[in-house]
Amino acid sequence: MTNVTFAIPEPSLTFFPETISPSMMGDIFQCEMYFFRRHCQRYTIKAENPHLLAGRFFAKACEIVRTSYYFDKKSEDESIALGNEYLENCPETGSDTKNITKLIFCLEAYFKKFPLKDVLMPSKLVDGGFAIEYDFIFDLGIPHPDFPEINIKFKGRLDAIYDRHYLGQKIKSFIVDEKTTERITRIKGTNLPDIVKEAEKYKLSNQFIAYSWAADQIGKKVDGVLIRRIPILAQHEDAYELEFKITQFQKDMWSMAMYNKIWELRDKYLNWKNDPSIPSQAFFTPEYDTGCSYFNRTCEYAVGCIEKEGEDILKSTFPQLIWNHELKQEMELQEYLDYMNEKGTIK
Repeated sequence: MTNVTFAIPEPSLTFFPETISPSMMGDIFQCEMYFFRRHCQRYTIKAENPHLLAGRFFAKACEIVRTSYYFDKKSEDESIALGNEYLENCPETGSDTKNITKLIFCLEAYFKKFPLKDVLMPSKLVDGGFAIEYDFIFDLGIPHPDFPEINIKFKGRLDAIYDRHYLGQKIKSFIVDEKTTERITRIKGTNLPDIVKEAEKYKLSNQFIAYSWAADQIGKKVDGVLIRRIPILAQHEDAYELEFKITQFQKDMWSMAMYNKIWELRDKYLNWKNDPSIPSQAFFTPEYDTGCSYFNRTCEYAVGCIEKEGEDILKSTFPQLIWNHELKQEMELQEYLDYMNEKGTIK
């Protein structure tokens, strides 16, 4: 058996997440080590991926259009104009294809293809509001490892739940989500999107199972998911819909996996804190496969799994930043820990 020696760096500051989001669960399922680096050590990646940036800008513009129309009671044209205004003030994405000019064009084309006055109408909530940009938070009953007097919570936002009507009657409810794309799977021998194959890619998506589970928790049973794919290509193509069902079995198994993983990571985190001189990989399992090149990009924290001195390299490369929800500002992790200690929150 080979004896392994470790370079023992000075232990880094850490803080386990107070809330777990659907996207964070995606990071957990992708790679435990990535979750630890990003969400516990809080190593913050400042460089933006152009494609993710464009997707985020477009999603925010859609949010502005929907909230302006349904909540602020503005006209459809006024609402779309506000979405365009937001995009006009966004920085360039760094992508030749997904640039701001193209995003504005695609936003207008999207709402022409799927107008706000559609057969799909936002689902009504018990308080009379609409299930649009709906924030949810659920107590998981799992004590937080850094301050066990509070529980970890599951938190996120549903973009939209829409009802499909026929002859004035609701017949189905859907989670609706927009996704920009530069790649389309075509039906062989044609230029048409293969919506069956494209929908298959999403049926086991953590994001949409999580959203469907969350909808159940707020009493809004949905019949399926509608993903509206917005091609952003050199030559314009119309947006199109993918429809698929999330089964109750999927939601039950996802919920069990979610609870199990959070409990497991909490325990691993506590074990690591008992002796942080041991490499974190001994507790948080690296993926060592597809997670290392997710979306065809090398993991930003890869050096920590490649070099013996990787931990020190990461500490000198990435700032440790955290968002303070109470003060509504980003701050250094040490500053945040001091702030929480003053409140008497951290054990």
